[in-house]
Amino acid sequence: LSPPPPLCIEVDIDPRRKVSGGVLVLKDVVFGDTAVYQCEATNKHGNILNNTYIYVIELPAQILSSDGVVYQVTEGGVARLHCEAFGSPRPQVTWESEDLQDVLLSDSRVSQLTNGTLELFNISREDSGVYTCSITHSNTSITAHLEVLSEYHTAPD
Repeated sequence: LSPPPPLCIEVDIDPRRKVSGGVLVLKDVVFGDTAVYQCEATNKHGNILNNTYIYVIELPAQILSSDGVVYQVTEGGVARLHCEAFGSPRPQVTWESEDLQDVLLSDSRVSQLTNGTLELFNISREDSGVYTCSITHSNTSITAHLEVLSEYHTAPD
């Protein structure tokens, strides 16, 4: 077996573009990444060029989760409010609350997962309210209603 040919890679400086093992990886692509990408392999016998055309399709952002869902969680529990979004490029999801406007994600009990789900830990009665999931740079949003039940809450007959 002979060693693989030396690889010389020239890529403009963009942190979204990376070459690993001779493979060009484009992350978080946008329409502006549509282009012809050229690969050149060179060894002692010569060189060869290969062109690949990549066409990036833009899909309008949309929220796949239902609007107006009521989540009922017992005090001290964990609430998971869902907001699954789809689009190209990948939409950025943000959550807001009428009552916790500026402190929502700065609260150590609150985190947002990569799939858009908002998690609230150690729920208290003060967490009850309307939460809005929005897609950044879009008019698309849904609301989620969080009802916090007493630890000793019994279901109606």
